[in-house]
Amino acid sequence: MEHDAQPLRNSKANIIKAVIVVILFIGCLFLLWRERLNQPVQKEANTNVVEESTLVVKTIKESTPYTDINAQIPQFTNTGSLFNRKIETFMRERIAEHKQEAMENWQARFDTQAETDDLPLTPIDQNDRMYFYAKFDVPKQNNNEYISLLTRFGGYTGGAHGYEDIVAYNFDVKNKQEIYLADLFKNDPDYLNKISSTSRDILVERFTKDLSGSFDSLDEELDYINNTIKVMVYDGTNPANPDNFANFTFTKDKLFIHFGQYQVAPYVVGLQDIEMPLLLSL
Repeated sequence: MEHDAQPLRNSKANIIKAVIVVILFIGCLFLLWRERLNQPVQKEANTNVVEESTLVVKTIKESTPYTDINAQIPQFTNTGSLFNRKIETFMRERIAEHKQEAMENWQARFDTQAETDDLPLTPIDQNDRMYFYAKFDVPKQNNNEYISLLTRFGGYTGGAHGYEDIVAYNFDVKNKQEIYLADLFKNDPDYLNKISSTSRDILVERFTKDLSGSFDSLDEELDYINNTIKVMVYDGTNPANPDNFANFTFTKDKLFIHFGQYQVAPYVVGLQDIEMPLLLSL
């Protein structure tokens, strides 16, 4: 009988040990849960800069007897009416100028045509019609602090080729005022010379590389670079003329300078943009 009782006692002991282990495990879980409950909640850091969907596009699409107009004008819901009106007014003035020039150019062509030309009073063939467009790049910034974007407009009014120009807009959303290049460099009175020097280095290197091998001889290539390209680059980046750098956009750490048609290079080269590091001092 004593031998039969021994396994029973061992079984009870094992059960008790198992129960103790379970109780200890539950106790540990409870302590961990209570400790975590008492810890402060970690909130996500507030970056302050909030991307907002504030861009609204106003479209102007019309046709006259001489030209077709298709303009996309950016407007913003967080800037106030003055800034939006400035953008729209400028573009409407360019449209009016284009219409007038298109009409005058066609009438001049009509009046001076040869007897064999047989031009209509107004352009009917689509190849003869003139056009105007306006659009804008994706904004460099469009948030609750700054708006920075580049608009483009251009078209064709007759002649050898069309035209394109640019206007940049920068706005301080919090203070409801436009931002000028000098505002980004309040602590650097020599900023124009620095921007000019950097622009020249970038552009001359770019054009030299792009034009390499485009001429019949190295002498012709060097002559074109030294007497055409460098002359235009140095004139278009002259620090004595702040308007040379009026078209700029920016992010929190980069500055973009946008040069207009013929400003730093011949028409065939196209419009030019450069970028450089920026340490904001707004």
